[in-house]
Amino acid sequence: MGFELKPNYRNANPDYEDRYERTNAHGQRDRERSLQKPQGVRRVVLLGDSIVEGHGLPEEHTISRQLEMLFPNQQTEVLNFGVSSYCTRSEVELLEVKGLSFNPDAVVLVFVENDFLNWNIEHRQLESILQRPHWAEQLFVSSALFRMGALSVNLFSYGVEFDPHRWSHKAIGNNNVVVGLKRFAELARMHRFVPVIVIWPRFLDDEIIHMQRMPANKELVVERLAGASGIPSFRLGPYFEEDLAQRRRVNPRRLYSQGDMYHPSPTGSRVAAAALKKILNEVMDDQGLQQPTETHFVDHPAELAAA
Repeated sequence: MGFELKPNYRNANPDYEDRYERTNAHGQRDRERSLQKPQGVRRVVLLGDSIVEGHGLPEEHTISRQLEMLFPNQQTEVLNFGVSSYCTRSEVELLEVKGLSFNPDAVVLVFVENDFLNWNIEHRQLESILQRPHWAEQLFVSSALFRMGALSVNLFSYGVEFDPHRWSHKAIGNNNVVVGLKRFAELARMHRFVPVIVIWPRFLDDEIIHMQRMPANKELVVERLAGASGIPSFRLGPYFEEDLAQRRRVNPRRLYSQGDMYHPSPTGSRVAAAALKKILNEVMDDQGLQQPTETHFVDHPAELAAA
């Protein structure tokens, strides 16, 4: 993973980019959660990067919070396990290290096109603000020998700062999505939760699109990889297009994103949450909302994909 959100963080003057208002005791941008699942409650873990974390948004506008509010009688909890810049392999690692302790009934992985990058891009920014000893900074500038050694063995994190891809490669490898989705499917079988992949679109000024298609094929690359691992996948683009069709002459980029084509606006979060509720209802029927682990786990990947 390389880095995580700080647990029990508080800031009275959040900017919702580098500083959020709070995190819970487990280091998630979420309300407080107990490890033990309350009786009669279904738990959904929402995995992802800054889209799920809620970059640029107050906590009440995050997708997880909006989704949780759509379920009546507080019978469904939606846990926010988003961390900015994580790739797929890191997201699945976070699930394995922390998320499984919460005994989820379903895990929804929000896939973004930059998840194909085989490293966590925040590494460079985070390592560059480390407080290193003054003598180390001086030696790094003045001594070629010290500089070569620091970079080769990652002394004082110089290696990660100047070549994050090289150091991330040791943990993540060259095919993080392939490896991550395979592990995701394995964890689902071992821990008896329903895995789901939803694919985040790109919002342009005049249309909503999904990128990275198979050659000469309408299928997305991630859809092919998800199918190979027996995990059902859903594009979110059509749900946004359905909402857009009910409006008049609206710019999708400005309406659904914060202007950057990706990070959701409050409206984007609400539409995404409504879409996720429909998707969860597709993979788990009404009875499954109450006791999914006992009645709706599918052991065979082929059956799960068909579901």
